[in-house]
Amino acid sequence: MKTEEAKKNIQETLSKLESFNRDSDPVFSSLLQVLSSLIIVIISAFETLQTSFNQLQKNHSELNKSFKQLTKINQKLEKQLAEKNFTTKSLSAKAYGNSKNERNTSDKNREEDRSEKEKNEKARRATKGRESNVTTRIEQVYIDYNGNELSESQAKELNGTIFTNEKGQRLRYSGFLRSSEKDEIIVEKVTKQYFKATFEIVDENGVVIPGETIPLPSSPNADFLSKTRMSILALVFVVSEWIMMKVPLNRISMNLESYGMGFTRQQLYSYTEIIGYLLKPVMEFLENYISNAKTIGFDETYWSCREKGRLKNQNIIDLDEDIVESPPGDSDKTKRKEQKSVSKTLRSYIFGIITEKVAIYQHSLVRDAELPIQLLIDNSAESNAFLMSDAFYKFFKKWTDEKGITLKDGTSVLLIHGLCWVHVKRYFVSVVNFATDKNGNVIKSYSKQGWDADIDFVKDIINQISGCFKKFNELTAICENDSTKDIVELKMTQLKPLVDKVFATGEAFKASHYDEQNKTWNCSERTKKAVNYLLNNKSGLEAFLSSPHGIMHNNRMEQSFRELNVLRNSMMANDTIHGAETLALYYSLYKTSQMNGLDFKYYLREVITTMMKHIDQIEFEKNEKGTIIGYRGHHIPNEVLESIAPWNLAKKFDSEKK
Repeated sequence: MKTEEAKKNIQETLSKLESFNRDSDPVFSSLLQVLSSLIIVIISAFETLQTSFNQLQKNHSELNKSFKQLTKINQKLEKQLAEKNFTTKSLSAKAYGNSKNERNTSDKNREEDRSEKEKNEKARRATKGRESNVTTRIEQVYIDYNGNELSESQAKELNGTIFTNEKGQRLRYSGFLRSSEKDEIIVEKVTKQYFKATFEIVDENGVVIPGETIPLPSSPNADFLSKTRMSILALVFVVSEWIMMKVPLNRISMNLESYGMGFTRQQLYSYTEIIGYLLKPVMEFLENYISNAKTIGFDETYWSCREKGRLKNQNIIDLDEDIVESPPGDSDKTKRKEQKSVSKTLRSYIFGIITEKVAIYQHSLVRDAELPIQLLIDNSAESNAFLMSDAFYKFFKKWTDEKGITLKDGTSVLLIHGLCWVHVKRYFVSVVNFATDKNGNVIKSYSKQGWDADIDFVKDIINQISGCFKKFNELTAICENDSTKDIVELKMTQLKPLVDKVFATGEAFKASHYDEQNKTWNCSERTKKAVNYLLNNKSGLEAFLSSPHGIMHNNRMEQSFRELNVLRNSMMANDTIHGAETLALYYSLYKTSQMNGLDFKYYLREVITTMMKHIDQIEFEKNEKGTIIGYRGHHIPNEVLESIAPWNLAKKFDSEKK
């Protein structure tokens, strides 16, 4: 009831009561007034209380609703946090802007207790191609009674002589006993002053014919970077320190300065770039061997160049421009991935192609899957060659379908593209590494979400994949020992059932953990990604079974990138895009020489010397000062380039060592 209505009713009641007050007693009237006021106050208070109560009920309903929403959010956050691993290291890395390694998880369940034979084999592979061509000499040092060092001639003169020591004893040198051997490394700068012979043309009587001249004789060493004091051996030292020892050029510059060789970092960058153009014919020759490859591995790693600009259609533009267009290609989503560009660092990529004989690396501003396939087209890849990569190169499918690819010479070839099984295993291993502690127990956050059974499934499928690798290695060894065996037939009969079982296990897990109607998964995000990666790439993962050259992994390519990652992390950037391209060239020569068991310093010295002998047959781009700024082509015979191929120089190097 409203307050006004209550007042009206009370007034009517008071009027009726007042009619009973025939004597008009003022006390009675006052009492009635007080009573009516009190009733009105009580009614008003009750109405206010009722309003507050209704409001509280409404607030409680909204609070209930908010609480339910918060509960759902909390459950969602708990699920997300169960996928995260916040450590002091990761938080500090994020705070200081440090990027993690792309491969931040490792298989902690791998076998550590290798046999002695396996350890020796690993050590042999690690040292392959690192034999040194440093000349050594042996010095014989003799020590006299007072500890002074003598030469061999001085020792012979001293032998048999008699002397008195500090105790008054007369002693005679009766000979010298062999004591110990010590190896020393003595580095010294040697300045060579070259003198070129001059000639005069004379007649039969020896009289000089005036006006007749001939050019001075050429020499690779004397004419190398003729306007500088840089020698071939000095540049070989710079490049080997840069590529092999991963020492930045500015630090190499400081090291050279300690030996009185004043080359600035900018000069070293300039010299290595110019010689990179000189070595282009060698790179083109090595690329030709892609045409003979049966198995080709592809991969890439990100790089960084200190270029103050942004990327637009593979070109560096001014920072003032706002629009940064995505690189051209079939999939903008994939091409735009990690395509970051800031004021000081431009994210770029180094692509690698590795075959049985050569390793080719190229620098690119964009993560473009078409770049490696263009190398195959330009170098006429062999029909039915097997291409191995990770899932990023699934775009190869359009070149490996029934139509094949059209090579530079117009012919069409059919290529087989397979995906790496190590990447599949890595997805599942990351689940185990994250979700279990050092004792192998499932962590609490996973158990709370009810994901304990996921770990059993993941461990099972890891063991199945390992079994596939084991069987593949067995079949490969059988075919290597017996050429009459058909590797494809063996893989189809013995290995394919194991591979099919892996996919069947993945399909069964998806069927029980994926709600098709609601499009939701009842498992951890990591497990979901691993299963999807396995099932979505089934055709590429099975491709190796039908190819005689098919392999299960891309380890050779992956391992070749480890040193590039060290170079990237130790140098942080390679100054310019041209510098990154130069580094990719030298790294190609380095890994190719290493693959063929050849010392890189020896190889680099030989190819530079040979190219200097044929420098007139190379066409360069030059600026107005005559400085080499680019490469156009060459006319060097293939016989010359074949003679300095790493596999041929390895034989020469071995014979020289003997």
